[in-house]
Amino acid sequence: MLTGNMYAITGGTRVSYGFVHRNHEYAVPMTYRADRANNKTAFGKNGAARLRDILDPHTATILMIETPFYKTHSAYGPYLQAYTHTHPILPIQYGINYDYRNSGRPYAWGAGSRHDGGAHALFVDGSVRFLNEGLQHSILITICTISMNDLAETPF
Repeated sequence: MLTGNMYAITGGTRVSYGFVHRNHEYAVPMTYRADRANNKTAFGKNGAARLRDILDPHTATILMIETPFYKTHSAYGPYLQAYTHTHPILPIQYGINYDYRNSGRPYAWGAGSRHDGGAHALFVDGSVRFLNEGLQHSILITICTISMNDLAETPF
């Protein structure tokens, strides 16, 4: 059992994928539905987009992404049966396979995998594609958010 405020887990199973969010949950002062930002991801604080809310092409919008089992602390999620503060994955902020402080592991909200050079992502259309860890930040923003305001040429 792991204990401590937002990390109390009993019998949770660590998973190697998570829902893509834009920000840490404490960085967003309101719920997902009340947030009128154009740069939302499909999932957010206490809410999620409906399919009709996703204005970007479904072939170029990420819902979930891989995240390594081993991060800089064993309490960092996501866990299948339990909430932890680190359940969202933030590729916009941390990129893919970001090595936190040369630890050889990502930080709590990090996307990535043990595959060389990137991670798999699930897109709205149901496809799964491998994303290169060197993907430009502007493209990561584009494929993680759901509004047409950020459309850019994507490699898909």
